[in-house]
Amino acid sequence: MISGEASLGEILAYFQENEWPLDEVDTAAGRIFTTYRGRNVVMEVEVCLNLEWKLLQLTLLLPEMAPPRRLAEAMGVLNRINYKLPLGHFEIGPEDRQLAYYVAVP
Repeated sequence: MISGEASLGEILAYFQENEWPLDEVDTAAGRIFTTYRGRNVVMEVEVCLNLEWKLLQLTLLLPEMAPPRRLAEAMGVLNRINYKLPLGHFEIGPEDRQLAYYVAVP
């Protein structure tokens, strides 16, 4: 897909066809920023077309998912989950307690 078959324009067209709102598009960097609003959650989404590494990179962010007193426990749970994930990984930022999922596909 990244080997020249898909472009940022095609990814943008997919978002538009599916009526996914776009927050920002940085064509120079090959990045699309959007927000998903669900019933009980707001999730930030970044899509990056990395031509140098020939990857499509996705980052999903959920704000403040772990209370400060349970941060170490939440990090431990994510470590166990990551161990079994075949693709991508979860992280929690120690300062902002934001839950992130990162994945990249060729």
